[in-house]
Amino acid sequence: MHFHKRTLLSVATLGMLAVSVVLMVVWVRNSNHSSINTNEFLCTTRTVTTIQPKDIHADGSLVLDFKMKRITLQYEIKTKDNGVKILYRDVYMKNLHRTAPGVYTFEVSQVKVFA
Repeated sequence: MHFHKRTLLSVATLGMLAVSVVLMVVWVRNSNHSSINTNEFLCTTRTVTTIQPKDIHADGSLVLDFKMKRITLQYEIKTKDNGVKILYRDVYMKNLHRTAPGVYTFEVSQVKVFA
């Protein structure tokens, strides 16, 4: 009977240890998804867009900068009557979170419009 109690105690202790290790691994994986090193991400893209019904042609770039927490839009817009308009906006982000690999959410804190 003495060995039975010792075996039961050992199995219970090892079971609790295994459960705590599994819970710690799950917690570490989830915490890595919600935090992001914002000092390392900068993405730029160039786009050319034509809107047929209004005969508008937009040519410009978009810059996503997590270090400065800013999205910059720079576009030259040409209309059908050969009018040219420059669109330049800075969108500042706050509460940046990574919800899944490649998916980020944020709130817009400020938009600066330049003429």
